[in-house]
Amino acid sequence: MSINSTPKCPKWSQLLQQSHKKNYKNVVFVQMTNLRRNGQPSLHNLRFLDFLEDDPKYLLFLMPFNDNNLHGDVKSCPTVQLN
Repeated sequence: MSINSTPKCPKWSQLLQQSHKKNYKNVVFVQMTNLRRNGQPSLHNLRFLDFLEDDPKYLLFLMPFNDNNLHGDVKSCPTVQLN
């Protein structure tokens, strides 16, 4: 792959993009779950924005990083589950 080419869009991403365009005209929220540093589960509702244009394997979310709980949860465990 050359520096200027974009990665091939995975099938799951294509299907998700098609479904989003067809079914969701309004704002979409997803739930993000992960574990805090103390081992307690955390749950946050995030607003879905778009798919990353340069690499469709990544999704964009609106996250208020002035929310210390959310910021701490993401920093302590960057691997999350989206529902």
